[in-house]
Amino acid sequence: MINFLFIGFIILVLIGIPISFVIGGLGIMWAFLTQNEPTLVVRRMYYGLDSFPLLAVPLFMLAAFIMNNSDISRKMVEFSNALVGRFKGGLAMVNVLVSMIFAGMSGSSQADTAGVGGILIPAMKKEGYSPEVTCGVTVASSTIGVIIPPSIPMLIIGSVVSISIAGMFLGGIIPGILVGLSQMIIIALMSFKYRFPQGRSYSLKEIFAATWYALPALVIPVIVLGGIAGGVFTATEAGDICVFYALLVALLTRQLSLRGLWKVLKEVAVLSSIPLLICSVGVSLGWILAYENVPTRFAEAIQKITVDPTFTLLIIGGIVLVAGCFLDAISVILILMPILMPLVTEIGINPIHFGLVFAFGSAVALITPPVGLCLFVASTVSGVSIERIFKGALPFLIMELILYALLIIFPPITTWIPKLVM
Repeated sequence: MINFLFIGFIILVLIGIPISFVIGGLGIMWAFLTQNEPTLVVRRMYYGLDSFPLLAVPLFMLAAFIMNNSDISRKMVEFSNALVGRFKGGLAMVNVLVSMIFAGMSGSSQADTAGVGGILIPAMKKEGYSPEVTCGVTVASSTIGVIIPPSIPMLIIGSVVSISIAGMFLGGIIPGILVGLSQMIIIALMSFKYRFPQGRSYSLKEIFAATWYALPALVIPVIVLGGIAGGVFTATEAGDICVFYALLVALLTRQLSLRGLWKVLKEVAVLSSIPLLICSVGVSLGWILAYENVPTRFAEAIQKITVDPTFTLLIIGGIVLVAGCFLDAISVILILMPILMPLVTEIGINPIHFGLVFAFGSAVALITPPVGLCLFVASTVSGVSIERIFKGALPFLIMELILYALLIIFPPITTWIPKLVM
């Protein structure tokens, strides 16, 4: 029966049927073929959404869209420009720094690509950067959005397999900073070859002014991480606070009208339904796989190859990267996490480390064709072909793969801060 489902899944995905309909339809078909009650699968889909942590997904998306549709994003660009714009290739570095700051508020790489890209892609083109470099930097830096907390993939991982969301949020700080710094180093090296333009230097007074105007946005990551780490509120409650704070700032400074807010609410309602629908059917799929004893059989197959935790994680990381080339990140998490979690528990891998391996892998998958979602968003924003964007993002992708291997081999990169704080 599992072989039938696997073959059906591959065929339906290849002919272009949306992944949520593929998983849901196969689940109902499985129920009929195994003479189970079909409503059992439907109930599992309902239980998949009956999750308090999942409420944070639309909340963080709403906070990101409020900031994108107000002047907050532009103020973050001005602040970043004041800090690193004076260097050679400064505007490209600004792109990375803004993404790091934005990541601490949105949890969505696609929102980062659309929001930051909408401002910086035209600005970088105007400064003389090639379309490949401009879009390549934008999509590569936007992957930080799901590594630095809050992160929507981490929220979904925590709700699916009960890994500490707070622990993953804290564990994502160092990897996110490493990705951002490595991308700036690549830009600095590329600037000598391609002669990137250099921005003007800012005086201390101008830096202070830019920091002051960007302060309302800079406070949000501090509130989120500080509150979660201190046990003041949960990740979902942090999403509530982000929305309230972003809304308060946008309305009080008259950067978002009520008509604009209604437009944002409609956009978020549509866009947040996509990951939540996938979560719903994904939970039912996880239950079916457990019913068919797939996790145990998969664990036995891996253990025949190795029982070493590091080598096992390297195999898992490779599986995540390959799956991410053909499926979106949420689908990869929901399909593979329930299968792999029993194996990880059995051989003693730190759950937070395991969760961050998946989250980091899902970030890399956002810029790997043919289903790299950030590539499509950047192409829509810029009008540049996906092939040219991927060419520009390739140096950054190689560096992220190196960091991914280091993250797997050296667990303290992800576990040091959670152990220190929690």
